[in-house]
Amino acid sequence: MPNSFPAEISNLDCTNLTDSDKVFLRQQLDQHKLLVIRGQNLSKSQQVDFTSVFGTPDLPWTKEDPEEPRIQMMNNKNDNHVYEWRQEKTSIVRIWHVDNSFMQDPVRYTMLHVKTIPPTGGDTKFIYTQLAYADLDPELKTKIDNSDAFHSFKFIAGKWKERKDVSTYNFPDITHPLVMQSKNGSKSLYLSKLGISHIAGFAPQESDRLLTVLFEHCKKEKYRYRHKWHEGDLLIWDNAATMHKATFCDPQYLRELNRTNIRFSQAPDATVSKPRLRAGL
Repeated sequence: MPNSFPAEISNLDCTNLTDSDKVFLRQQLDQHKLLVIRGQNLSKSQQVDFTSVFGTPDLPWTKEDPEEPRIQMMNNKNDNHVYEWRQEKTSIVRIWHVDNSFMQDPVRYTMLHVKTIPPTGGDTKFIYTQLAYADLDPELKTKIDNSDAFHSFKFIAGKWKERKDVSTYNFPDITHPLVMQSKNGSKSLYLSKLGISHIAGFAPQESDRLLTVLFEHCKKEKYRYRHKWHEGDLLIWDNAATMHKATFCDPQYLRELNRTNIRFSQAPDATVSKPRLRAGL
């Protein structure tokens, strides 16, 4: 795990935290960007309460739970409650991404709590984009440091063929910095193969070339972590310094997780600059 990415925490009761526990958890997330917390069995309301340690839990943009609207239900059930797992080229969860980058105020922290896991498959992969940025060639850093990338819901729907109801959502194209900078000076790539249509200020061919170079660089093994889910696992990660995607799950088995989110504007810590929130042209 390069540079202690992620950190694993055990022997912690997430329903009974002291103030010092909360400070410790925030410090660990800031340092390691991905926390793996073992042995939890949280109800929906308990997960929301635990999420509030890191900021204000947000309402999900889709698939909210009728019992607890701040919980987003993540599973492989289709509309007829039949298990499925779509082909990789059309399944958005299996493409490297950061969460909800097509929004003006995207998700900073994502938390997943496993409820049902298949006997095999369904792992989640992560890339540590802070370390990946640190290893870039200095000339490339100079080229991209002040660049913005266009994140487009229409691009997701058009390229990956996932959302046929795109016209029902009012998400204009948006730009976010290609490089996130911390208040302490450290930088991370803010990349999403799922959502970025192009880099602002570059011709289409050069934009495509740069994105290919960056994604291929990030996919090197030394930046990657693969999480095999176990009963009771709870993960929280910082989308400003990571990318992630799910792996194949046999559709004869149920894969079910509860997700909570905290947007950039709802995260109280000051360690990472807020993205420059503005609509794309």
